[in-house]
Amino acid sequence: MPDENHCQHDPNANELWLYFRRVIDWVTSTFTTYRKEMKGVNWGELYDGHHEQTLDTAALEQEIARLMADSDVRTVAGNCQMLCADCNRRKSNI
Repeated sequence: MPDENHCQHDPNANELWLYFRRVIDWVTSTFTTYRKEMKGVNWGELYDGHHEQTLDTAALEQEIARLMADSDVRTVAGNCQMLCADCNRRKSNI
């Protein structure tokens, strides 16, 4: 993420806007099904930690769908970071 103090004195917000667009583009291509329960996800943090990795979007969607069907799971938003890390770990073990 662009440094907040650095952007504060820029004549415009182009750098911040471009970062925001990159986050949104990554989220929509990685998490292919929108769910209202995912509103609380810190997408910037998730992007910063995983955007350079090639994640298996089908595996992520399958796991999210499984979690959504599980009555013991209270929030999917809290599990997105874990899912990305787990997906990347499984992929690197292949």
